[in-house]
Amino acid sequence: MDLISSEIRTARKYHQCDACAAFYRSGLDADEFDADDRASIDAASDDVWCITPGQKYLRQAVKIDGLIFTFRARLDIDLVCRKHGLYQED
Repeated sequence: MDLISSEIRTARKYHQCDACAAFYRSGLDADEFDADDRASIDAASDDVWCITPGQKYLRQAVKIDGLIFTFRARLDIDLVCRKHGLYQED
């Protein structure tokens, strides 16, 4: 995987959150996390696991096997996923 670009943006529309998908795939329950992480997970759940307009998010362009993909993640859930190794490449 090659990182092409990485930036923090402000959403102008709803986006699917790839970090939320990684959390969901992990099969872990929010009760298994500390209070700060649980608050982030609850907020994401309230937003139907999406990046909402006006919210800051991480946008990365990555190249995998010659194909370019865009990764978008809520900053709070991205932090939870990185902290607990929930991304597949971790």
